[in-house]
Order: sequence, then C-alpha cells, then structure tokens
Amino acid sequence: MEYFNYTGNPFVDAGISAMLAYLDKKQPQEIEADDLIQIKKLLIELYLKDKWNKNLFSIFPNNKVTNPSIKNKKLEYGNFLDNLIKEIKDTDEGNYCVSCGKKKVTTKYSKSYIPLIGSGSYRNFFSNLTEGERYCAGCVFAIQSSPLIYYACGKYFALIHSSDYSIQKSWAKICIKDVKKQITTDNYTGCYNDNYSNAVNALFNIANKLINEYSNEIEEGSEIMLYLFSNYNQSPELSIYRLPDKVFKFLKKVHYLPNRSEWSRLIKKGYVITKKIKEDDEEKIKNLKNYVYERLLNNESIIRYFFIKGKREVIGDFRMFSLYLKEVLGLNEKRIEVIKSLADNISEYIKKTEKLNRLYDLERADTRAKFSNVLLKITKDKLKMNEEKPLITMDDYVNYIVSEGNFRESQDIMLFRIYENLFDWFKEKNLIDLEDEEDK
Repeated sequence: MEYFNYTGNPFVDAGISAMLAYLDKKQPQEIEADDLIQIKKLLIELYLKDKWNKNLFSIFPNNKVTNPSIKNKKLEYGNFLDNLIKEIKDTDEGNYCVSCGKKKVTTKYSKSYIPLIGSGSYRNFFSNLTEGERYCAGCVFAIQSSPLIYYACGKYFALIHSSDYSIQKSWAKICIKDVKKQITTDNYTGCYNDNYSNAVNALFNIANKLINEYSNEIEEGSEIMLYLFSNYNQSPELSIYRLPDKVFKFLKKVHYLPNRSEWSRLIKKGYVITKKIKEDDEEKIKNLKNYVYERLLNNESIIRYFFIKGKREVIGDFRMFSLYLKEVLGLNEKRIEVIKSLADNISEYIKKTEKLNRLYDLERADTRAKFSNVLLKITKDKLKMNEEKPLITMDDYVNYIVSEGNFRESQDIMLFRIYENLFDWFKEKNLIDLEDEEDK
C-alpha cells in the first residue's frame, strides 16, 4: 500500500521530504507502516524538548503537544499520532482530501494541526468560509513532520518548497543532518537556525547551502519558493519569496568558477552598511538589506555592481559577467560577443592613442546621441590613423549595440570590458578621478 505521494501542498511536501531524509529513502512510495511508527517516536522525543516545543507554539498552537492545559502531552500527542496512522491504513469513507485529492477524510482540521487554516475567531485562511478544512490522515501526519525541515527566520519560520523535488529532498537532508546531531549530542536547539532574520538574505543563504552540498543532485532549471509564516494565534502572517530558476542556475555555474570568491565580493557591495555597524561584523551585516539580492529577486539588472566606476575596477571577470548576462538577463550570445569586440577595439585604441577624453566622454554619455557621438569620434580618429580594422560595422551597431534603444546596457557592458582590459594601465596613469556611481 502506498501511504504518501508528493501533492504540491508545501506543508505536506515538506513533511514527506523530512520523513524520506530521516528514513534514508528516496521516494514517498517507499515509506511503509513500520516507518510511520519510527517517525512517531521521533516527533514525540523531539517536540517535547524545550526549544522545539517553544518553536511549535508558532506552528501548531493548541496542538496536543503545545496546549498548556494538557498535562500528559507525551501520551496525548502519541495517541493523536497513533490514530492518524490507524486512519491512514483503514479509512475509505467521507470526502476527498483537499491536499492529495486521493484519500478519504472523516475529520476537518484547523490551525492547531494545519498552519494558517481557519479556526474559530482567529485570523487565518477560511476555505469556503468554513472552520477547518478536509485533510486526510496521511497529509496531516506529514504536516506534523514538516517542522523538522523548517528554517527559523527571526520571529517567523521559513518553509522551502520547489516543483523540483530534488531541491526539496536535498534541503531536507541538510535539516535532518542537524536534527540527528541535536539528538546525538543531546543539545536540542529547535528548527534549523543560521540566525537570519532577513527573509531575502535567508533565501540566498539556503540556495548557497544547497549548491555547496548537493549541487550534483539538483536538476537544472529549479526555482525555490520560500514561505515565511507564523501561525501564532494573535498574528498569523504569510509572505512568499521566489528565487527564479534562471538565478539559481546562474548561482550554480558561478559555484564552479575558479574565481567564485569574486561573487562574494560583489554580494558584499550590495549591503547597505551604516556607520553603526563595523564592516567585519558579519553577523549583523548578513541581516541588512542587500540590493543585489533584492534586484535578482525582482528581475532588475545588477550590471553596475560588477564594476567600481570611480576606481575603474571590475569585480570578477568577463567569464562571470557574461554568465550573468546570458543566464539571468537572457542576452543573446551574439550581442554579447559584438559588444565585447567593440570594447576590445576601444581598449586598444585608448591604449595606443592615450586619448583619455574619449574614455571620459564614453563614461559620461547620458543619452543615446552622446553615446553614438563618442563612437563616431573614435571611428574618425581611427580613419585618420589609416587603420584597416573598422571600429564596428553598421549592421552590428544597429542590431546589437543600440537595438530597441537600450544603449545604457551596451554602454555598461562595454565599460566593464574596457576596465578589465586596461585596469593595470589605468593604475599606471592614476586614473581614479571619477566618483563611484552606484545604481541602488
């Protein structure tokens, strides 16, 4: 008999993934009757520990394991789980479950057992304006296991979900490893906690952990959803954050670059560090607003974070930069090559002629006309020098440099490449007179 299948419900899927990781099994269909007893013993042992029980007050308020009026919580919660296990095996009556849609339901469950489901006068989600909702015993049992892989985030909890279950299962392995460590060391600290309170930064921290530990097991094209919630009686809340698959794919590829530490340098540039916080205080900095992370989630460009304009210094190299252009911004590879070639030609021209005014003009061009005029002047200079190689062809200029009127993007990509090519030469010339222009 198959007790479990992934459903698409984030709470249920989290619980199934937690059980698989703890039982060291690969697919939900492999969970058997004896495994349910093993999970039941784990939950009772864990959830009655002080730190875990404190966490559960914001996850399962007035549950058998958190209700302060219940004296023998171990017995009551054990009986509740036993009844669920019995119902999973035997029940074939009632209406179908709203989560899995396969099993029959005899009881409606409220927020004490299903986070954010309406109950009495409490502020929550009331499906069809009714109290509680139809969840089968299997889905309820899975949800009881879901806190095993929650991520503590300030006063909230983060639940990680993805339509790619390789991510779901990999994240569960990370959390269950921590759970087993707590049990082995007899040091119970509650849900997985990296001391993040900023949900956006936490999401990228989770993505980095997945890439660092399970990159080979995670499939391409995987997005990650972070559900940040509290099910506390007085103030239940839910916020959803989405890490697009293209960003996750880019982060995976950066992980294998020899200079991947440069990406960390770029990320650090995105933090809004105040004078009250020291630059080496990583614990405080990691919870500050980070414009790079925010822009990546909001599908906004971070091109200008790849170089420091005033110092004419790049972060990373063109290989990393072009990865971002292709994977995240979706730029055509031909366009990238044309812009790169143009920037290389201009770099060669600047070094040969030392006409720094052309560079200044290119940096300060704030309209398409001014930008085009700089390229025209360089073209005329090259003609006077009797050079056979053209700066750029008209077709490439129209189709790839100023296509759709987006000259700014081309300008920034060109400047990155020019700064990369001429950085040492700039240092010799002490060309650090421009102020840094951040795009925050």
